[in-house]
Amino acid sequence: MLESKVNPTGMAGINANLAYGSLPGHKTTQSDVVRAYLQSWLGTKVPTWVELSPELVPDEFKHIKRPCVRLWRSLYGHPEAGHHWDMRFREVMTYIYFDAKHIDTFQGNFWIPKYKLLLSLYVDDVVVSGPSSQHKLFWDEMQRHLELDEPAEVSRILGREHSISRSKEGTTCAFEMTEFIDNCCELYETLRKRKLKPAASPYVNDGSLTDSDWDVKGSLSAEASRILMKVLWCARLARPDLNKAISDLTRRLTCWSVADDKRLHRLMSYIYGSRKFTLKGYIRDPPELLRLCCYTDADHCSAQEDTKSTSGMIMTLEGPHSWWPLSWASRKQTSTARSTTEAEMVSLGAGLFLEALPMQELLETILGRQVELVCYQDNSAVIQIVAAGYSPKLRHLNKTFRINIGSIHEVFKENDDCLLLYIKTAMQRADPFTKPLPVAKWPEALQQLNVQVST
Repeated sequence: MLESKVNPTGMAGINANLAYGSLPGHKTTQSDVVRAYLQSWLGTKVPTWVELSPELVPDEFKHIKRPCVRLWRSLYGHPEAGHHWDMRFREVMTYIYFDAKHIDTFQGNFWIPKYKLLLSLYVDDVVVSGPSSQHKLFWDEMQRHLELDEPAEVSRILGREHSISRSKEGTTCAFEMTEFIDNCCELYETLRKRKLKPAASPYVNDGSLTDSDWDVKGSLSAEASRILMKVLWCARLARPDLNKAISDLTRRLTCWSVADDKRLHRLMSYIYGSRKFTLKGYIRDPPELLRLCCYTDADHCSAQEDTKSTSGMIMTLEGPHSWWPLSWASRKQTSTARSTTEAEMVSLGAGLFLEALPMQELLETILGRQVELVCYQDNSAVIQIVAAGYSPKLRHLNKTFRINIGSIHEVFKENDDCLLLYIKTAMQRADPFTKPLPVAKWPEALQQLNVQVST
């Protein structure tokens, strides 16, 4: 039996969906598919038989010691169940809307030209955005083929709450996970048997970690993964200010030390003090004035435990009066960069090809026009090298990082809708994803990320 891999939509796709629903005259609705997997047939090449649990055995099978039956539906837990449910959903979409387009660059997202609706599917969660007048027609058609909960205005997706307010000026959305964060703090206090107190930033103060701290095994080495995985989910969905700190700690799980105990306690103290913080986005411009912005940055060997740099990226949808977060990331680079320029080039390449260009294609599909992509860099040497398309000192990048300067050069040279612009470091939104910032600079970082105290 072969396991078929299914890639549900990611948070970038869902955030783009919500942004589309925030345009003038648009809205976002959602519904859950009732027992989603069981609504598809298990079309395996080899029949699957399952043994019935005692409470499910009918009277006529009581005389059988181990009753088994043929599995006809895609039962959750079967290695091919997700694939067959995905195929079933695509079949329904194609049957109802012959021109429905599955967006290959964002798996689990469908564009429906008939209603100008964008649909995002995450297992059994269906989120739809587009013109307000088309939603009821769409849901009525879907409910004829799939069993769905009653559709409603978007509220909670994957544990993230959405507080949406609409006015004449536009739409504002606050992404929050306060209840989830409280659970994270309670788990930490239970495991650590230590009460948390608020901290001003997620990073320990300079000089508070000694060399011996990195050599001694930490007391939370066995339980750290339980805490980190919960916090990581929150950082990916609604708290970009936690992304760098939590990413650094997840890489230490196999060699957890006293230093990591101290760093985790500082992070959890910051989370405890900022549990009411929310990420906010707003659309207050017509769609023709919106453009895609990608901020990329990198440090140069600022980590204490190794010499590798960290790439930072945040991608937003912006306009004269609009700012909407789409995705963000903090990634350790795979090799040691020999200069700041080299580290920044690697960050630009990853942000451009992995995040920005696929999102540009999605936005052009749903907006029906050419969408301008602007990449911001605070390193002028990087911009000059990209303009030239070659650098003798960076000839090794294709070997060490699998980054080709020529391909980056061609994107900006051959496409009028792709720009690479210089931005001052003080305005570089990706900076908080690259290195631990001092307490004095943290309020400015929160402002750049538009993370605010909820009101």
